[in-house]
Amino acid sequence: MGADSGVVERCPRERDIDETGPQARGRVGEVGFAADTDVSGTRWIEVVRHLAAEDPRVVVPGHGDIGGPQLLADVRDYLLSLREETWLRRDSAMSEETITEEVRAVMIERHPQWAGREWIEKGVGCLCAEHS
Repeated sequence: MGADSGVVERCPRERDIDETGPQARGRVGEVGFAADTDVSGTRWIEVVRHLAAEDPRVVVPGHGDIGGPQLLADVRDYLLSLREETWLRRDSAMSEETITEEVRAVMIERHPQWAGREWIEKGVGCLCAEHS
């Protein structure tokens, strides 16, 4: 599911999911790279929802610590919050630069302990491009 690999491996017998992706506990969601033109924040939300519905016992993210189902819930909640904050501002016709600055401040205030803050701007950019 990661922007760099698009890989999600499942081990159904063990109910394990090996994600190369969106975030690990304590990291912000990594939505997109500057060179990726097909990355979709909304698609990531749906993939994470689908994975969570499979009720995995173990989740192995591409970055960070191995976790359980709460890891997917944290990723989903983060991405939903990022989308909500981005689209709220996009609806007000702010510039993408202003949206990025404001959303970055909000997300850091909500999650001051998270690493990987450089991904916030890329996530905002992807979500701005998807907003209609």
